[in-house]
Amino acid sequence: MHVRTHVALLAVSALFGLAAGGCTDGTPGAVVSCMPPECPTDTTLRLVAEVDPPNDSTWVRQEFASLTLDTQTGLFALTLDAQVTLSGTVRVGKGTGSQTIPATVVATRPSRIAGRPDVYYQATVNPITGEFALVVPRSLPGEQYAVRVTAINSSLVPPKQLMVTADGDQDVDLRFDDPLTLPEIRGALLDSLGQPVPGVQVQAIDTTTLAALSTTTTTDDQGAYSVRLVPNPPATVRVVATPTLPAAQLPSLTLDLSTAKLSPTNSMTANLHVPPLAAPAHITFKVVGMGTSGAEIVEKAATCVFTADVSDPNATDGVKASYRATAMTDLLGQVDVALIPMASGNRTYAVIVSPDSQSDLSATATTVSIAPGMGYGKDIVLPLRPQVSGQVLDPQGKPLSKLMVVPGASTVAQSLGPNMTLGIAVTPRQTVADGDGRFALRLDRGVWDIGLIPPADSMLPRLWLTNAVLDADVDVGPVMLPRGVMVHGVVHDPRGVALPLANVRLYTINELNAGCSSGDSNCLVPPRLRAEGSSGADGVLSLILPSQPK
Repeated sequence: MHVRTHVALLAVSALFGLAAGGCTDGTPGAVVSCMPPECPTDTTLRLVAEVDPPNDSTWVRQEFASLTLDTQTGLFALTLDAQVTLSGTVRVGKGTGSQTIPATVVATRPSRIAGRPDVYYQATVNPITGEFALVVPRSLPGEQYAVRVTAINSSLVPPKQLMVTADGDQDVDLRFDDPLTLPEIRGALLDSLGQPVPGVQVQAIDTTTLAALSTTTTTDDQGAYSVRLVPNPPATVRVVATPTLPAAQLPSLTLDLSTAKLSPTNSMTANLHVPPLAAPAHITFKVVGMGTSGAEIVEKAATCVFTADVSDPNATDGVKASYRATAMTDLLGQVDVALIPMASGNRTYAVIVSPDSQSDLSATATTVSIAPGMGYGKDIVLPLRPQVSGQVLDPQGKPLSKLMVVPGASTVAQSLGPNMTLGIAVTPRQTVADGDGRFALRLDRGVWDIGLIPPADSMLPRLWLTNAVLDADVDVGPVMLPRGVMVHGVVHDPRGVALPLANVRLYTINELNAGCSSGDSNCLVPPRLRAEGSSGADGVLSLILPSQPK
């Protein structure tokens, strides 16, 4: 143990007088909570932590990939690692002719806690001087930051990115090449009759990462566009043309281009053609389900996303076209949407219906078939969400009321969900246990972890029920919470000075994550929040964790 950490633990121990351990009664009616060493914390828990310093602090957010509790005292210390400053200027061009540009600089790296989102730090470029200063925690061995600078006006220059090992304060001057010297893709966006299509956003992206590789522009009145690529672009880039006005009812177009075809003047021409399409038709669907009583449920305020490949099967220019329409169901459960049918025959649309989290009906992916002249489609039928229920008891076997029940996805991939690919996020339903400690809530089919969060005055720890498979209704039965153990920690800045008003979150890591690669979202289990609190003026905070199972 570092000397500074050891001293910090002794100071906290003296402050709370915990060397002898013992038990303390909580508020009237509360369950007894205890302190080490009489009852240790659950030693099977793999604890990690996140610390958010106060907004007016010079320190920045950090994660701790491991946290050690003193088993005899229940004390812990969190000392922020040294942080470094990446500073420099952002300019366009070289020499005396260079210019400043309004931009943002973002440094990103994977979280040091497997399963947590990437961590990013952001700074704004001074539009007058072009200067920026970005403070980040010092890189750990083998760790790098992806530093990406993006112009506020994306039509001026393409984004620029470089990898930086932040092992000390350093100058990171970010120079955009003069746009006129960069590779250019130009052309026109035309409809099936050869007429210009104005007002469509055009950009080139990476075919693998989908990251932007060019400036962004909008087709003019002649349908013309011109974008500038990053220096040394990959062998293949994808030009994406996206309608900016939903009312235009146009498809999105994509075209993969080989950059080897850039001319000696560092440019190439690529015209994009909208395939011949029938006029959009307004079609009405009813979104329904069936309740437990057998009565029909109309689904109100559900988001419905319809997508179809509308590419011209006879096209030889490589242009792909997809059409997307989004609408919400009304009070009658009906959704009216403009869809493009085939000139003859039926066109198949993929549909994702996302009910509100409070609905009893489940999010559903299905297909619908659209025919010419069609005005009404078949009902879209949603299955009933399965129900998870149970009863929560305190360590004395008494029902625990006012307990929050918060579901969590069992994998990182599930937490993103199939709807996230379409930009739709549905927060799972939560509920509160009644006076008998009973709860019931309906969730989409899948595997869930169920978080049980006692009221603060109970002095009881959070508990997670893992891998609840919801293919049908499930009763998890009576669940008895373990006794709560009061632990105390201290937060220090890198100088060893107590850090007040820092928000601290303690998570537990699932042991299965040890067998997952850092980027495998289908394998990684999200860390589970076990306790959170803020440090006082002396940098000290108190939290409740589960006791050691008997």
